[in-house]
Amino acid sequence: MKLSMHATVIAGLLLLGVTGCGSTTPAPSPTTSSSATPTPTATASSAPSEPAEVDVTAAVVVMTASTLSVFGTDGSTLASVSYEMDGATAVAQIAEALDEDPVVTPIAEIGGGPCPAATSYAFGGLQLRSPGSLWSSGSYEAIVTGATTSGGIGIETIAGQRIGATQSGFQAAIGEFMVLYEDPDRLGFDVLNPEAHEWDRIGAYAEFSGGTLTYLAAPNRLGFVGSCA
Repeated sequence: MKLSMHATVIAGLLLLGVTGCGSTTPAPSPTTSSSATPTPTATASSAPSEPAEVDVTAAVVVMTASTLSVFGTDGSTLASVSYEMDGATAVAQIAEALDEDPVVTPIAEIGGGPCPAATSYAFGGLQLRSPGSLWSSGSYEAIVTGATTSGGIGIETIAGQRIGATQSGFQAAIGEFMVLYEDPDRLGFDVLNPEAHEWDRIGAYAEFSGGTLTYLAAPNRLGFVGSCA
């Protein structure tokens, strides 16, 4: 079968038409405009401040049968001395803790030996006697006759009792105690060796007048009978 020239021309025109429709010009891609990204500014942090230094001073003196201690306003222990240590060393530590200088007074010998010469170191209502009195069981003795030191620092024994306390309140607060020399105004308390015979017990001593606490001392041989006065 032969194609006619007319059919050939038509086929050629159709082919050109299809080719022309398929040729398109690509649209240009949109250009993204760049914007500058802001640089974050570092925030300066202040250096941590050091805690303020707290001025710790003496708040209270506590006398027990075993130790004499000074506690600070922050609850810390500024000094704690036993009665076995050298008296002068104990006085120096207590004086430093209280920030007070004691009044020093010599005590003359009495009786040619039984009551030896001693030295009194007084901080107002607190006195340290070295060596201790005849009934003392330590190398020195702590004696309390006032509610505060000369610098106004409170002086206590166990249970927070101070000079001026009522006898009934004192007895109720301290727990077990001994009536000494059959005298209800003289008590032994804070006993260190309660299993010992009453004549050999060591503890703190309290004396009352008119139902009021007037005198404390430690450490004492609670069964001792005698005096250097």
